[in-house]
Amino acid sequence: MPQKSSKYLHKESNNKRIKLRPAIIVFPLILLLFSFSCGGSPDKEDIKKVLSDRQSAFENKDQKLYLSCISKDYNQKTEDKVIDIEEIKKKFESNTKVFDSMKITRKDISIYMKSDNLAEVYQKSLFKLKIEAELSTYKTVEKIVLEKKNGRWKIVKEADIDLFRGFVFGSK
Repeated sequence: MPQKSSKYLHKESNNKRIKLRPAIIVFPLILLLFSFSCGGSPDKEDIKKVLSDRQSAFENKDQKLYLSCISKDYNQKTEDKVIDIEEIKKKFESNTKVFDSMKITRKDISIYMKSDNLAEVYQKSLFKLKIEAELSTYKTVEKIVLEKKNGRWKIVKEADIDLFRGFVFGSK
């Protein structure tokens, strides 16, 4: 078998390096993009946890858990009054006590980071509500504003504090 000259081997080796150069550059870029697309930011994961706790609080009528999601600085103005943490307690109670059970399905959750410490969440929520033998559903798009204080995300504003205002049970 004839041997290749060293000049030919050197040229072949250079060609391989030239062909490998784009792969060496592109592969790390692909890995970097993949890592950003797969994992959410720690802040977004923390926000999702708050949203999950809020959902669980409604489903289990757990006011303590719900209030753990709410900022102590919660202060929202409506047409007729200012809603603070005390009013939030009353609204939670009125939104949950009337139902025997409540199941919430959230989807199309979009988290917009307005700054390092402020986020807006939009989510479609489907409430399956039960009073005695009656079942009904209620759909809404919620806007929830969260603020990060002392390293923790808390809700500072909800689009509609009284989730079921105007909802007629049994209608579709």
